[in-house]
Amino acid sequence: MLLRINGAQWSTGVAQFLDHLPEAPGTATNIVVRCSIPSFFEFHAIIDTAAPFSILQFSLACLLGWPTGDGEAKTLHSWRGDYDGALERIQIEIPADEGNSLITESTFFVAKDWTGANHPNFLGWNGILERLRFAIDPGNNNFHFGALP
Repeated sequence: MLLRINGAQWSTGVAQFLDHLPEAPGTATNIVVRCSIPSFFEFHAIIDTAAPFSILQFSLACLLGWPTGDGEAKTLHSWRGDYDGALERIQIEIPADEGNSLITESTFFVAKDWTGANHPNFLGWNGILERLRFAIDPGNNNFHFGALP
């Protein structure tokens, strides 16, 4: 059910989230949402409000023709170490199970050395989450979302 606050619609879409990556059962509990590069491929990403950037694993980035050399060079400092890469812009979709899917322009960090192990893709604060309205309903595993007004 879409969220309403004081009678006004708050979210435009809702999707079921997983508590682990499908390809890594038994890993730590996370909020994992299904995403897509419209008309191209789907992938799962962990919601991480502490991540400075969204991260796309290198093998998926290569399918998009990245790195192009046009992206802004950045170093990502993570608990796994430092990774040199670039920021790339792409249109991303968060498919809705109810309501409207969200399509937005996003910035992703791409680094050749980022394998991510059991955590390859992230939706981070800068570049996407800061521009969304979102809420988590852990009782129903629902991720509510919509564009900021």
